[in-house]
Amino acid sequence: MVVAVVVVVVVVVVVVVVVVIVVVVVVPVVVVVVVKLVVVMVVVVVVRDFVIMMMMMMMMMIMMIIITRIIITTTIILMVVAVVVVVVVVVVVVVVVLVVVMVVLLLVAFGSVEAMSDRICVATQQNVHLSAEDVLSCCQSCGNGCNGGYPTAAYRYWIQDGVVSGGIYGSHKGCYPYEVPPCHTHTPNCTHASRTPKCHHQCIPDFSKSYAQDKHYGAKSYGLRSEENIMQELVANGPVTGAFIVYSDFLNYKSGVYKHTTGKQLGGHAVKIIGYGTEDGQDYWLVANSWTTLWGDKGE
Repeated sequence: MVVAVVVVVVVVVVVVVVVVIVVVVVVPVVVVVVVKLVVVMVVVVVVRDFVIMMMMMMMMMIMMIIITRIIITTTIILMVVAVVVVVVVVVVVVVVVLVVVMVVLLLVAFGSVEAMSDRICVATQQNVHLSAEDVLSCCQSCGNGCNGGYPTAAYRYWIQDGVVSGGIYGSHKGCYPYEVPPCHTHTPNCTHASRTPKCHHQCIPDFSKSYAQDKHYGAKSYGLRSEENIMQELVANGPVTGAFIVYSDFLNYKSGVYKHTTGKQLGGHAVKIIGYGTEDGQDYWLVANSWTTLWGDKGE
């Protein structure tokens, strides 16, 4: 009986010891292991989320770079297109300006000087023939001599510097007669047509006045903005200088009202407008040209 009790006690003690060992040693170890596992899992989750977040940020940066490049490329293309458009507009404007300039870059001497002479006659009742060559050769601001010039500059020269008297080629009339022989064909085979004579500030030897004494001056010059103004000016003060684009068919004009029908553009030309009228329902300007009496209807 005593032995049985001792055995029971020993068993109980062993169980208690085992329980104590489990509680004191095993449970903490298990708890630590579980905690470590949980920490590892949390760290893995955090690292995964961080990696995902970094990848998303990198993708966003790549997208931003791509979008920025697209914007920059588009901007450059638009700027290039804008520059091209501006250049085209400038070229068109320059071409238009050149066409307008061609109207005024003219054989200015005769068209302007003949009108000046007639206007002096109307205003003073004096028969004066101004020198076309004085303007052609001595007016430095009028343009390029025989290769074209500005009618407005010729009138300004008349007002500021004055123009001496003169006459046609071979006439020996006036202070400074014209020394360039006429070109009867008025086509490019007139080899002397582009040579401008040198300026001589002196009259021909047998003229009675000096170059300075023979100067004739204009009072003022002005433009006319409408056909009605031109007509009124013709009636009130005499001929005016007009300008227009010349086409090759104008070289063959003989009579009647000229109307351009064919041929290439040759350039600008200045003429003296002396009148106006209507023929068969067609309005016209009556002009005196500078291509000798062999052209057109005796030069008109």
